[in-house]
Amino acid sequence: MPNKEAKQIKNITNDEIGALQYLAGYVVRKFIKKSKNSLNYKSNENQDIIKILNNAISKNSTDQELIEAQNRGGLTAVNNECQQILVKAEIQFRNKTNINDLQEIDINRMTMELLKDTEVVSFYNSILTGCGVDIDNDVSKNLLENMVKLYFRVRAFSLAKDITTKYKLKLKQKNNKGGLRKTLKKQSKE
Repeated sequence: MPNKEAKQIKNITNDEIGALQYLAGYVVRKFIKKSKNSLNYKSNENQDIIKILNNAISKNSTDQELIEAQNRGGLTAVNNECQQILVKAEIQFRNKTNINDLQEIDINRMTMELLKDTEVVSFYNSILTGCGVDIDNDVSKNLLENMVKLYFRVRAFSLAKDITTKYKLKLKQKNNKGGLRKTLKKQSKE
């Protein structure tokens, strides 16, 4: 039986960091928007979430070239700690989905595994201490879990789209291997 596992990915290249920063900014912006539009906007829990998310935003986005190039006012640049959390998530996502016959992506299991990573916890604690306020432990853990799940969900949709596009392209190439004359010659020889 052939091995389904491919080689393990250890890090992300500098070329891929820009796209990762863009996606990380999307995740943070989505949660900020959700919190601000919530019916419980004034609740302490919601205000804690907004403080955490605002602390995950980078004040200086000049080092994030893709965001600077694409930004017309709606993109969010994340700080280094938030970026490192999602780099870890991306590496884990690639390692878990880098198999030949992928049938499903277990986002919940990947999220729980990532939340046990000591580096991820350390980066997130750094974001929390930067808030300067005492934040409920359950709120902060729930936010991190939901952010990672959203990241994995977006990546899963992206991967599914890539797989279907490759399949359609391969099918199209298979069906268009030549003109009518070549096809008839091949069929007559068989």
